[in-house]
Amino acid sequence: MDIEKELTWIENAIEELSKTAEKDGISWRASYTPEDQKGTELLKAWMEEKGFCTYFDEVGESFFRQDSRKERGSDFDRLPQRYRKKMAENMMERWASLRR
Repeated sequence: MDIEKELTWIENAIEELSKTAEKDGISWRASYTPEDQKGTELLKAWMEEKGFCTYFDEVGESFFRQDSRKERGSDFDRLPQRYRKKMAENMMERWASLRR
């Protein structure tokens, strides 16, 4: 990975995203405004370009998920059986403690 190239991309992305929020000469983005929608569409395009699944809930919140299981299997599947069993036991203990 070329760190300088990545940092340059990040700087350019932040600048491009800030331009979607310009209104009356200032950068300002309130939720559910046209400026907010432009920024969300730009972010969605970037995420889909990188292979993320994008979706929105009923109030318009955006979610981005990379479904790594399709390509390489989940990290959980790569763990040795004894670790998977211990993780499952820990999760069950936590869930049980929430019901108490």
